[in-house]
Amino acid sequence: QVAIGAGLMIAWGDFSFSHSMLPVGGFTNSEFSDLLDNVGLAVNGGSLASLQVSGSTKTAYGFNAGIFWTPNQTFSVGVSYRHRLKMRVEDGSAALLFADNEATQKYAPELLAQAVGLSSELLSQSTISTELVTPGVISAGFNVSLLNILDIAADVQYNLWSAYDH
Repeated sequence: QVAIGAGLMIAWGDFSFSHSMLPVGGFTNSEFSDLLDNVGLAVNGGSLASLQVSGSTKTAYGFNAGIFWTPNQTFSVGVSYRHRLKMRVEDGSAALLFADNEATQKYAPELLAQAVGLSSELLSQSTISTELVTPGVISAGFNVSLLNILDIAADVQYNLWSAYDH
């Protein structure tokens, strides 16, 4: 009537994501917008710059556990917990990519570097170290069998998003 289980989780992987940094028409940095206007830089649609981050994680370990109870033939209930994982990235890369347009390629890297106070070389390619965290998860569910012709089941999952607060 009662089943208890536990397991070891082993995770690793590759990741890649891109994020628009300067959407056209949506500038929040008026200084950068003014610099663009001064050189007559214009881009039709899209994004002037996007950040591309990629890398591979080290192996991360965690655990999971659960309990399943069937008190009779018509009812069952279960609860499980999956621990959060921290996957370390030691040699990832971050690159700032600019719109494929001659004026953007020529002026935007230096203008952005001036606007944020960093060198254009640093903005163009960097090595990163970080952690990718997957939150813990608590799940619970039940099943009721009615007259051997109908099953009613429900479950709920609670993600422990506080893993991202650290």
